[in-house]
Amino acid sequence: MLISADIANPAKTWCLQQINALPLRLDGDLYSHYPGMKLGSFRDLVFFGDKLSALVTSILNQESNTSAKDWIVSAPAFYYLPSAANLLARRVHNLLRKQGYGIHLHEPRLSQEQNAVHSMEAFKKANDYSKSQVQQRQSERQRIYDLAKSNVQMQALKGQRLLVINDIYVTGTQQAFMQKMLDQLEVKDVHWVYIFHVKQQLAQQHPEIEFQINNHMVGNADNFAAIMNDEHTVHTTRCLSRLFSEDIQNFQHVINFLRPDTIKKIIQLAKLEDRYTAAFFAEKLSILAATQASKSLSIAT
Repeated sequence: MLISADIANPAKTWCLQQINALPLRLDGDLYSHYPGMKLGSFRDLVFFGDKLSALVTSILNQESNTSAKDWIVSAPAFYYLPSAANLLARRVHNLLRKQGYGIHLHEPRLSQEQNAVHSMEAFKKANDYSKSQVQQRQSERQRIYDLAKSNVQMQALKGQRLLVINDIYVTGTQQAFMQKMLDQLEVKDVHWVYIFHVKQQLAQQHPEIEFQINNHMVGNADNFAAIMNDEHTVHTTRCLSRLFSEDIQNFQHVINFLRPDTIKKIIQLAKLEDRYTAAFFAEKLSILAATQASKSLSIAT
């Protein structure tokens, strides 16, 4: 579905479904697969990857004056752990290549400074971004934009044609700041491709709608733990930040549910993500290490 087209600035916004009013129909397929997809559930990533690749194929077929090799599939920048949008971009790219489209993939990365957190309060605010009001969203995106302006990897997009894959458009803050950067890089064309697009008036009145969509099926610790423990899950940055945002009681409950190899993987990913080294994460890292050792010993004996 085409939502908007900017003639002055060649950018178009597309989505699988536009959200125009409340209440949400959370029993629909798109809504039921969405929360797991955000955490890295493989089956849910496959579900949306297939649908988004079909939409992107349709977009490319409409761009009759260009070849697929002239386009780049991309998504918002990440540090080490990808977001769901990055995983979807990879799947869309792979599916298009299998269909014979000579399209490229570019994955901009965040710097350590952009990824760093300096307090548990700031960490929880970042993790609960989907609850944030418009002003808070703009402030956070401005911070990331200011730090990203010198990002050398972004220079690879200069003068290119882009298909930017993302999961949800709520207030448009992220797209606006990214478009500002792409304008400076003189990007020729941009297609913004989303799963959900929230109507502007509804988003202004209810920016927290994103939190409801993200969490309606994985709000309790047991459902969350089941996704984390699935060997096919590709743990996203949101998946780990959700875990480390839990209070100690829920954190321990989730960890107790996990296999020792899953806990070991989480410890490794937390180190690689390089944002869980601060003192306020020490207790949870200790719980992870102790539980993993205890479960491994129990299996061995």
